[in-house]
Amino acid sequence: MLEWSYLSQAWSLCEIGKIASDALSILSEIKVADTIRKLDSDSINKLKRISTILDALKKEIEAIGGVADEFNIPLADVSSPILQKFLDLHGVANIRDAMDKIEMLSEALDKLLADEYEFADVEQLESFLKAILKTSTDEVEKLMSSSDSVWVT
Repeated sequence: MLEWSYLSQAWSLCEIGKIASDALSILSEIKVADTIRKLDSDSINKLKRISTILDALKKEIEAIGGVADEFNIPLADVSSPILQKFLDLHGVANIRDAMDKIEMLSEALDKLLADEYEFADVEQLESFLKAILKTSTDEVEKLMSSSDSVWVT
């Protein structure tokens, strides 16, 4: 793989990790407060970015799902590490169930943004974001170790 390709992948994974990390901080504050609280505009903007991860997962499922179903290949075998972790986390193996889980997370996010959430919504998003953050970090580490020359200046 070309050096720029490693850098591009690492950058994308770091962006995903940043979104997850920012949102996890806000969810932690909500849990510590132990009460439903109104979110400030900065928190809302950071939480809205979770939808970019969910949208990317939807697009990936739509792109690879038909091929996986047509050739009877498990969805996790042809997906990115982030999608693989999502599928593992939710015990999902097919397109319909994966899309249902994404929709469930989207609904939890919508309730949170509308200040109409329950702590179960916070827990659900937190579990998802922890898995995404860990996976993005692990994948960046793999990229770094697979091509040490990329990181030497």
